[in-house]
Amino acid sequence: DFLAAMESVGVDSQTVLRRFRNGDALKKFVFRFPEDPTYSSLEQAVLKQEDEEIERQAHALKGVAANLGFDQLSQHANQIVQLVRQRPEGYRDMIKQEWEQLKAVYQKVLDAINCCKQ
Repeated sequence: DFLAAMESVGVDSQTVLRRFRNGDALKKFVFRFPEDPTYSSLEQAVLKQEDEEIERQAHALKGVAANLGFDQLSQHANQIVQLVRQRPEGYRDMIKQEWEQLKAVYQKVLDAINCCKQ
């Protein structure tokens, strides 16, 4: 079922349901999530090494993911934001590593969403 699928990717369903007030509203926003352009915009920025755009898109993805309860995804996006802001030595390689982890989590989220739609 929908909540079980969301919990399989780490969503605290009770907390998120309180935020959205009901399951139908939550479903509506979750099912729209794959259409959100932020992930692909972030991917392009990472490929082009455009720090300002990376920070902006990662920050946006962090917020959207957190709002829907995709905490792991939000945490990886936040790590990318922090790396761009702090720019430690070797930060571009660190961003690439964090991006790879984010991509894997994002795919798990999409798989869970697609599982529910059927």
